[in-house]
Amino acid sequence: MIACACAATNDGVAEPSEVKLESILPAIRRCAAYAFRRVRRSLRDDLIAEAIANAYVAFVRLIKRGLATLVYPTALARFAIRQVWDGRRVGVRRSAVDVMSEYAQVNHRFTVEQLTRRTREILDG
Repeated sequence: MIACACAATNDGVAEPSEVKLESILPAIRRCAAYAFRRVRRSLRDDLIAEAIANAYVAFVRLIKRGLATLVYPTALARFAIRQVWDGRRVGVRRSAVDVMSEYAQVNHRFTVEQLTRRTREILDG
């Protein structure tokens, strides 16, 4: 039998009960900001907020399943960023038949635009 002579240390690794979203939030925000750095400013802030919301949902799911040891900020951030780029929003259903849905517009390759005054004049006649 081989026994380890060294004492067991934690080395800064968080215990499952100690993992809190507040401690990993700055790393998630930093990854999201880097991923959306080429998007215009007004849209970038919304995308970063969406990524944080997606990361929170994934974080809660992992904690509920008892997998707190798998909570890594970079992995959560990458997952959340991919969800945002794919158009998956937290709390919003994806509808392929709703004309105003971004999901339907992307999948069916059309856009919804505002009618201008000139277009209205042409349509009226």
